[in-house]
Amino acid sequence: MTVRELLETALNIEEEGKKFYETLAKKVKNEKYKEFFEKMAKEEEKHAARFRCLAEKFEDDIYIDSDEALLYLKNYTEGRVFPKIEDMMKWVEGKSFEDIVEYSIVMEKESIIFYTELKAWLRDEKTRKLIDAIIDEEREHIRTLVLMKESK
Repeated sequence: MTVRELLETALNIEEEGKKFYETLAKKVKNEKYKEFFEKMAKEEEKHAARFRCLAEKFEDDIYIDSDEALLYLKNYTEGRVFPKIEDMMKWVEGKSFEDIVEYSIVMEKESIIFYTELKAWLRDEKTRKLIDAIIDEEREHIRTLVLMKESK
């Protein structure tokens, strides 16, 4: 697995998150929730754009050769953070708003874990700082989700 592949995985995580929030925005009837999920989708799109740019910078020849790291990271490449949109939407069917928000919080936390691990494989300080900024924004997503859940 290369660093570029890991960045492409991060890109995929954000794209799946965007689809998830867009789909929720279309399904909810409450205008406040609709706007909330639309905002979250836009945030995920911004992160996807950043990871897209980063992935384009890296050559395919920077390999990760640690078996332990590869096994850990492989779990994330197989849909462990934001699963396929079809699976996510099956799960949310019939769930309460609070359950859906709690599910979203877990996915945002998983994103932070993956990005923290990804950062460990990056040597470029500028890229590491960009990942830190995305991690901070993911933390803000969690705070926003918690506040939305509590304000219901």
